[in-house]
This record gives sequence, structure tokens and C-alpha cells, in this order.
Amino acid sequence: MRDLFNIKPFSLLLALALLSMTACGDEEPQGNTLELNFSGKYDNEALLLGNTYELNGDNVAFNVLQFYVSEIALVKDDGTEVEILDIGFLNFYNNHSTSTQAGQETLTIDGVPDGQYTAIQLGVGVPADLNNTDPSSYKSGHPLSRSEMYWSWNAGYIFSMIEATLDTSLNAVPDLFLTYHSGANDLYGTTTLPINLEIIEGQTASLNLSLDAKQIFMPNGEFYDVINNPQSHTDGAKFQIALDIITNLRNAISLE
Repeated sequence: MRDLFNIKPFSLLLALALLSMTACGDEEPQGNTLELNFSGKYDNEALLLGNTYELNGDNVAFNVLQFYVSEIALVKDDGTEVEILDIGFLNFYNNHSTSTQAGQETLTIDGVPDGQYTAIQLGVGVPADLNNTDPSSYKSGHPLSRSEMYWSWNAGYIFSMIEATLDTSLNAVPDLFLTYHSGANDLYGTTTLPINLEIIEGQTASLNLSLDAKQIFMPNGEFYDVINNPQSHTDGAKFQIALDIITNLRNAISLE
């Protein structure tokens, strides 16, 4: 190093290149890829937005089903949590509509450390630190850049957006519109699901999850009274409705 400044320009460039290659060779591997596949269901049927399904003697059709998932972590058998994704967005219109047919909504996560994992933990909604930001803080394409999922009047994100119609006369003409937009720090919650997942270096792993939309309006077989509680934008007296719906949504996610 004492003669570094006496080296000819070409030799100096070569020396710097070799130093750079040596440094890169000492870096830790960046991890592997995990695909989280979410399949929409309605009871035992594939979910298609726009299709009608039986709900407590009436017909229901989901038109909008989209929400944030965040703080996704894999859990080792010793309880160690490895966070693999801070925030993601799922829109079931992409692969669960009558035009796209039933498929899977996939989150592709890179940089996952190899190892054996026994549980996955995920939040539904936006954690408080991120909920205090706004779409202008993010580049286009980032999950939190979506202005349609942000309330400028309420200074926060819409955690989940569920819109449906109910046909109570069974004549194929909807007579009740169901609208649930949930978003507030107190509505954020997590769920933990047991898994048996091995991440192997250099390979892409997948984990299949299921969302049963029926459970949003009929959790554990008990009808949620959507007729008398048809909407909430998380404001005022309807805060409890928003809490109920997003809690039901979170609990509707299971391992497939």
C-alpha cells in the first residue's frame, strides 16, 4: 500500500478491480425465493368475483376483495422469527374474476434464508410506522404507492377493501350493497399458521394458502348480520363493524 500512488494508471485500475472482486467474494449469500400463493375459496368452491354464492339463505357476490399483508415472518422451531417481507398487496381481481378465472394471487419474496421453518406469521393491514406515511413517499409500483388505498381525509391507508352485493329476494337483482373499507392503527392484527417448510439454498420454494371468503360474512358458521350492518368506512359508530370484518378476513386465511 505504501507504493500505491506510484503505480501506473492501468495498474492502479487493475489493482482496484481485484480488490473489488475480493470484497464481493466475501459477501454473504442473498438468500432464496419463496412464493406465497393465495387461493380464493367460497366454502368448498373456487372464488370468482362477480359470481353468486349462497349466504344464509340469500345470494352474495363479491366484487372487490383486496388488502395489505405485512410483517411476514417465518418461524423456526426454537421460536426465532425471520422477517422476509415488510409489506405486500393482494388484489383478488387479478386472478379471481370471471374474466381471469380462478387462479392464485402470488407474492414472490426474495432473500429468504435457507432453513427449516414450522410457522408463518403475517399481518393483515399496514403497521403503524408505515401507516403514518403516504403514497407520495414511494416509487410507482411499491405496494404503498396506491393512492386508491389511501384516505387523504383520514391520513392513513385503507387496510382492506371488501365490496359485495346481496340478493335477498333471490331474483338475480341485488337489493343491498355491502361496502367495508377498514383502516386504522387499532385494526392491525397478525395471524400465525403452522407449516412444515424447508428453504433450500438455490431453490424456489412455495407455500399455498387459502382465503375462504365465506368466513368473512359467516365466521365459524355464525352469520354476521350484514343486512343491518351493510357498510363501514371505519368512522365513528361504525368502527366496530370495520374491526369485525377485518378480523374475520384475517381469520379466513389458512394453510391449504
